[in-house]
Amino acid sequence: MRKKQHLITKIPILGGKCFICRNTRSGDMWQFQQWIKEERRYVRISLKTKDRHEAAELAEKKFTETLGRIHSGEKIFSITAEELVSRYLKYLEEQVV
Repeated sequence: MRKKQHLITKIPILGGKCFICRNTRSGDMWQFQQWIKEERRYVRISLKTKDRHEAAELAEKKFTETLGRIHSGEKIFSITAEELVSRYLKYLEEQVV
């Protein structure tokens, strides 16, 4: 069971398209957070800085990198075990026919 995380600070960047945040586990380190609509999940990456202004700049760069990856058709997250099993069963059905 995962421990509960409590947000300390959450600051919107680029008009709320992404956020920089800190929680009880990260301490003073800032993290980047962005909602990926296509995959219905949040991406959260440590920015490895304690400076808020530097974190905001890094978050803008991460946002554009992530957006570029999405527009090029790349998936941000790996497939789930359920999706893997489904693809494998479909592959097996094609081999039998």
